[in-house]
Formats: sequence, C-alpha cells, structure tokens
Amino acid sequence: MAFLQGAAGITSYEAVLYTHWLYTLQLLKTGVSWEAIQEMSSDEITLILGVSMAIKQRENDEHARAMAASKASMPNFGGMKF
Repeated sequence: MAFLQGAAGITSYEAVLYTHWLYTLQLLKTGVSWEAIQEMSSDEITLILGVSMAIKQRENDEHARAMAASKASMPNFGGMKF
C-alpha cells in the first residue's frame, strides 16, 4: 500500500509497471505457470483474474454464512459471552 500512498507522484510508466507485476504475481499465486503468463493476451489475463476473484468471493461469502449460522445456533446463557 505504500505505493498507493504516493500515487500522485508516480509516472504513467510506473503505474503500468506496477499493475503488470501485480497481475503477474496474482496469476502465479493462482497457479498459472510463468510460461503460460508470457503467452497470454490481456483479455485472457482479465478473464482468469476475474474468475479467480469471483471464486474467492464466493468462498468468503460461504464462510461468513457458516460463521453466522454457527453463532446463531449457540445457546445464550443469560447474556454471557464466551
């Protein structure tokens, strides 16, 4: 986030370079090989990252619902919190 704190003072080249490496690292983290990343078009990269983020959001939503259901099913002992 330090990069974004000085966002007003960066050049357009630095912004493109930062975005390129941000996407590259995210694809590597997702499991896409370096060789495959080098051959991808920007549309393919956008599609893969979009689907990956949608899956992650769905997992987060499911986890939040499970936690809420678990909390709702716990007995209330006179307002005491454990």
